[in-house]
Amino acid sequence: MIISIFVYGRLKEFFDDAPSFSVSGSPDVLSVLTSFSGTDDGHRLLFDQSGSLRSQILIMVNKKRITAGRAPEFILSDGDEIRIYPAVSGG
Repeated sequence: MIISIFVYGRLKEFFDDAPSFSVSGSPDVLSVLTSFSGTDDGHRLLFDQSGSLRSQILIMVNKKRITAGRAPEFILSDGDEIRIYPAVSGG
């Protein structure tokens, strides 16, 4: 199954530009992002020390926001799109 993953903002420099990510079975958002994060730097950007998605990271699946709590239960389908946005800050 192919999932498209798009990363935005300052997070983009830590991940590949290729949006297609191949997975097997019936993966959930959390497991796909865990595999996708790859390097230690990438993993630390998306996950806290307990392995939960960071609250300041915005995850969208097919234009719908997925909270960190729903990520382990949200099952993906072939062709789904995940978009990862950093927290917006500034003044």
